[in-house]
Amino acid sequence: MPSEHHFKPLAGPDIRLLQIKPGKGAVECRLHRSPLHNSPRYVALSYVWGDASSTRLIKVDGQCFVVTQNLYSGLLRLRAMLARGDLPPRTLFWIDAVCINQRDADEKSAQVPRMGDIYRSAAQVVIWLSTDKSTTRIEAEHMWEILAPVGEGEWSELQEARKKGYASVEDDVAILALQLSFDRFVEHPWFSRTWTLQEAVMARESPVFVCGDGDCGASITLDALAEKAEMFRGSSDVPLLRILVLRDMVGPHYPVPENSGLSLIWLLKCMCTREASIIQDRVYGCYGIFQALHCNDTPLPAPDYDLPEGQIFADIARLIVQRTGTSFVLNTAMVKRRLKNTPTWVSDLRHVYGKRTKELGPPPEDPEHWVRVSDDGRTLSIKAALVGRCVSVLEPPADCAGDYDLDTIEPRVHELIADFERRMIVPLARSRGAQADDVRRSILCQDSLLDMYERFLRGTPQRYNVEDVDAFTDLRFLLFERSVFVTETGFVGIAHEDGPCRIGDSIYLRVDGGPICLRKGAPYGAEQYEVIGPIKICERGLRDPAGKTFGYIDLI
Repeated sequence: MPSEHHFKPLAGPDIRLLQIKPGKGAVECRLHRSPLHNSPRYVALSYVWGDASSTRLIKVDGQCFVVTQNLYSGLLRLRAMLARGDLPPRTLFWIDAVCINQRDADEKSAQVPRMGDIYRSAAQVVIWLSTDKSTTRIEAEHMWEILAPVGEGEWSELQEARKKGYASVEDDVAILALQLSFDRFVEHPWFSRTWTLQEAVMARESPVFVCGDGDCGASITLDALAEKAEMFRGSSDVPLLRILVLRDMVGPHYPVPENSGLSLIWLLKCMCTREASIIQDRVYGCYGIFQALHCNDTPLPAPDYDLPEGQIFADIARLIVQRTGTSFVLNTAMVKRRLKNTPTWVSDLRHVYGKRTKELGPPPEDPEHWVRVSDDGRTLSIKAALVGRCVSVLEPPADCAGDYDLDTIEPRVHELIADFERRMIVPLARSRGAQADDVRRSILCQDSLLDMYERFLRGTPQRYNVEDVDAFTDLRFLLFERSVFVTETGFVGIAHEDGPCRIGDSIYLRVDGGPICLRKGAPYGAEQYEVIGPIKICERGLRDPAGKTFGYIDLI
């Protein structure tokens, strides 16, 4: 970020701390330097930078310094809290945008591994929720008004009344209002950023929310919000409950994990849907938590913002392979997620999915029993069996890409289902001498997906409920985004939307995982393949290891 302020280099153990001067005009601050292990009491701010193009000027040590509008609003809010006595008048703050020289890649690389310790050492962590979205303050105030009596059991009574069928209209309205307020509140960007997860998890005491022009209340902590999120049991509560789990895991009494590689996979799963301004932070943003999980036997690659981004992700992928002895990294390797100048089995880790880590079991006695990495780190050798080659592919339609509005795509759903029946189901039923219902059941092996498909096959569903949302999403992916293939052996599979297959591709079944689509040809050698992507859904014949011959193949 451009700035007129000139930083003095930090000595090895030092951090910078910010003091906000009292006043009513433009924000003025002073920087202090102190060793982290012997620093005065300070408050760490957890926030999102916001729109980088919307900036304001502050004064730091008498020099101009550029900050985002979001941080500027937060500094004004902190200054007001100091003036009111909510914080001691000489409180020092640690704020990354000001306390780290963001223009110095070497300093950033040196400070990133310390971020976890910085937030853990803070006397308090304050979460600043900006009011860029006009609803944030309103929703927050409304939600806390309703949540206030929850501890006395009123929410439980409302839920019990609704469950048993004697809830009043007023009860239903209260429940729905709370749910709506909560959902809108957690739409704030803070709940979806990479660094804020680590900041919340590593805080010694539960962080306190500060929101807009008014305080959400000093007693409203992140832990309290996450605990109350359990009432909703919906998709919006998951990030909050995950924070609670992680805060418990980094505690001193949590057992040391048996396999740090599996811990790293699980942590990357927690981080993969979170957003970061630069792609490297998708990895670096979890370093502090990983170190706090007592994974001392697995040193992470040193942060280096000068490295090509592909090398950073390749280093992490190799580390996972070496520590787990599995091909788990292939669950996220897809042709549309490739990074420049990296092997095709390395991805940007945006969506880490597959078996739950506890289902992977302990690493094999021979760490390279299933997977081998070449000395130069470019080739991944896995044990797999060829289960078929694609001889027919049904491509998704190009005219509906990105159009997910139900009213818009519903008519197209009928058209595409009719096409799917004509091109896939009917020919397969005829060639197998089977009923179309049996073929559908074999291909669409997820009960909810099959049910939604058949409802549209019979006609437009008259109504939808909450449980239908995921099923309709799966149906939309199947018809609008994923390629469906048939092998020469007559089996059907559905490729991932980011790993579309084509005629001639090979389907291999991994000894330690599911089927995967690979492609052979120039410039690859006879037994070398590029990774196209994992197969999301397929018939049993493509995922059953019985009778298969497994051998090593090279992925480059």
